[in-house]
Amino acid sequence: MTKKALIIVDMLKDFCDENGKAYHESYKKIIPNINEIIKSARKNNCLIIFIRHSYRENKFDKSLINFEPICVQNTGGDEIVEDLDFNFKSDYTVFKRRYSAFFSTDLDLILRENNIKELLITGVKTNNCIRATVHDAYYLDYTPYVIEDCVSSKDQLSHEINLKDIDKYFGHVINKEKALELLERGEI
Repeated sequence: MTKKALIIVDMLKDFCDENGKAYHESYKKIIPNINEIIKSARKNNCLIIFIRHSYRENKFDKSLINFEPICVQNTGGDEIVEDLDFNFKSDYTVFKRRYSAFFSTDLDLILRENNIKELLITGVKTNNCIRATVHDAYYLDYTPYVIEDCVSSKDQLSHEINLKDIDKYFGHVINKEKALELLERGEI
């Protein structure tokens, strides 16, 4: 099958919708960029995987002890924001309850079953879920490419520091134009 996948992390209503519990305008601003990458990924036969942070409704989760409950099932907050080009028939959805999209999910199995080696990573938040996902991708021998204008954090300094560390130690940080170019040429 294909050797590359586009991973879209936590582009959910609680983060990206103006009525979401953890909304930040920088999250919504990256949606058009991510849609451009999705369009190119579809055209170039990339596997597309949407990651959804989702806590079980009315169930204990240690992660919620110190944080306001966001992205809870049946509240709408854990749903993919409507502005994204999601295709129910062809795209995968992976649910997670921790920062990393790999931790206790079947993401690694999906990637291995499809002979994926390289990952384009987009979404929110650079300093939490993006970084944790990149770390695990690196440790599992994938080659992660974070698209810097398709990821965001509330804190710009944290965003920049994490991208710098990711680029130096764990993968590659590229911009949207470079990602589109590599997708079109079949190099990623």
